[in-house]
Amino acid sequence: MAMKGNRLISLTYSAMGWSRAAPCSSASCWSMISFSWGVRNMGSSFIWSRPGKRSPFFLEVSTNFYHGQNRVQFCKDRPRSQKMKNGPKNSVLVCLLLLLALASSCYKGEKAFHPAAKSLRDIPYARGIPGDELLKLDIHRPKDGGKNLPVIVYIHGGGWTSSDKSEMDQWCRRIADRGYLVINVNYRLAPEFPFPTAVNDCLGAMCWIVRHAAEYGGDISRMGITGGSAGGHLAAMVAGAWNDPHFSPTGCEDKNFSLKIKAQVPFFGVFDFEHPGVMKLTHIPQKFLGPKKEKPENYKLASPINYITRDTPPTLIIVGRLDPIYSQSKIYYHALKKAGVPVQIKVYPLETHGFDFQFWKKASKDAFERMMAFFDQYLKS
Repeated sequence: MAMKGNRLISLTYSAMGWSRAAPCSSASCWSMISFSWGVRNMGSSFIWSRPGKRSPFFLEVSTNFYHGQNRVQFCKDRPRSQKMKNGPKNSVLVCLLLLLALASSCYKGEKAFHPAAKSLRDIPYARGIPGDELLKLDIHRPKDGGKNLPVIVYIHGGGWTSSDKSEMDQWCRRIADRGYLVINVNYRLAPEFPFPTAVNDCLGAMCWIVRHAAEYGGDISRMGITGGSAGGHLAAMVAGAWNDPHFSPTGCEDKNFSLKIKAQVPFFGVFDFEHPGVMKLTHIPQKFLGPKKEKPENYKLASPINYITRDTPPTLIIVGRLDPIYSQSKIYYHALKKAGVPVQIKVYPLETHGFDFQFWKKASKDAFERMMAFFDQYLKS
């Protein structure tokens, strides 16, 4: 796709102009750069490119952002067949413009986004196993501390194959500012560590939290869980399948480990991998679960919809109507409702996948407030 001069200018202008409203953090700055060109020039409803299809540059930037690849290296390593028609010079120029926009957004005097929360980072929750450098979590507490705080666990997204807990650090600190102990969890990634590793790791983190949350002022009798995209899926798996015999919490030595989640808020997750529409949208599940023809059982075991009971915690589902996997949230909503689980769904008509990253937008702010009101209802009342 050739990039015209005026469109290149638009990319620079929109990235630099919009970024002023954002906190000075890599995740938020890059979210604005990733989205602004697509929104102003092409429309924001197309985030994932279909496998085997050549996609416009803005699609690839968005896909790159959501799945956590190195932002600068992306332009350098992009396959020749996917480069812009004008060749490497345009690719390098675009990268430089993006870096310039990023730098301009983080000027002196700009306050960090909700810096009040106190944070402890990279606490190991399991050791002595392959990939244990990823088995860490961050803990965020309100500025004034406190005891017996309700606990919220956050699980990051990234298509089960990339990203890191740091991507939503500011989001978690905002939650902590509302009087919660927030625990932001990392897990090992596919394809190096395929299913059920991510589920086991998240359950292992929950085992650690149950044992240690009180040391940091948390009250595990009032615990909620949330996450976005792959993190929304994993949050729902933790809430529904924590005691299923197919899963074994990583590093958990407590044979009597038990868990009670009182509320969950999954953002735009996949909840039924057996639904045929999932594989039409993206090839990512195959990296996580393996080829469906070879491992069909994984697609069943990995689907939160199969673990719904009357004991499933009260649920608030948040999703954009333009999200390619919007139907997954509706499927989960109706299944929960049929089972008698207290459930709400909030659909944002003009939003697509990952809109929570766009902290400056009205929809993201509204989603945050709705999430907090929901957690307050079930964890503080």
